Amino acid sequence: MTPLTPATLAAELQKLPLHNETALRVIALLDDPDVEVTDLGRLIQTDPGLTTRALKLANSTFFGRRTEVTAIDKAIVAVGFSTVRTFALAAAFDLFTEKGVSLPKNFWHHAIASAAGTTVMARRLRMSAGDAFSAGLIHDLGVALLHRYDTTAYESRITPDMPEEEAILVEREVFGIDHCQAAAMTLTEVRFPRVLVDAVALHHDPVRRRWRSRPDLSAVVTIGQLLGGLITPTGGVVATDQMDIWLGALGLNIPSRTIVSELVTTYSEVTGYIAI
Repeated sequence: MTPLTPATLAAELQKLPLHNETALRVIALLDDPDVEVTDLGRLIQTDPGLTTRALKLANSTFFGRRTEVTAIDKAIVAVGFSTVRTFALAAAFDLFTEKGVSLPKNFWHHAIASAAGTTVMARRLRMSAGDAFSAGLIHDLGVALLHRYDTTAYESRITPDMPEEEAILVEREVFGIDHCQAAAMTLTEVRFPRVLVDAVALHHDPVRRRWRSRPDLSAVVTIGQLLGGLITPTGGVVATDQMDIWLGALGLNIPSRTIVSELVTTYSEVTGYIAI
């Protein structure tokens, strides 16, 4: 197989089946720095799935709403452009269901669990929960893209129980790039905010190298996706002796049981917001 480069990856992405024309138009419209919320709302309203997800999330305790939001333009303001862009990207690549085209096993479960983990960490650090949610939800986008690019090669070399550090090395050997690089290239191509691109690109890098006075979003995603990995597809929690180390990497000193409780609750909430 010819190794992927930024140029070849961009070309291959054009060949991947995209499943939602409205989502692509939303992403394109968000490229306009002068985009009007009303124009974006009118476009989103043409897609029932995107509309429902935006309204459900806007009315959730996740964003602390006290009054009901029924208008899509108000929902967009409530959840933020980063979340809208993330939902649109997931819809475009048919990532909203495990029945999507060529998704790795439990891909969507891990995405939601990681979004929950990053959200819990962001709230504890008083960072943007919306940005953390978005970055956590798409942090493994590159896994889906590489898997879809050559499903046979991916599944023959990378198993679901393979340690992530080993899987990254195999990805580089097979594809010429790893899933972090693939996702960063894709998100850059569709003009995602730099802070989200970096968070996804660096989510397997050591945390302490990336912050001085306080953690940045990429550090939050690194720890958030580790927390998400503790949640099983059935909603259970796997015990770990690494929790204090993970929290300490973000400068947090909180009882593990408190974080686990918040993680389970947030996972349940996020699953309800995204599922239709």
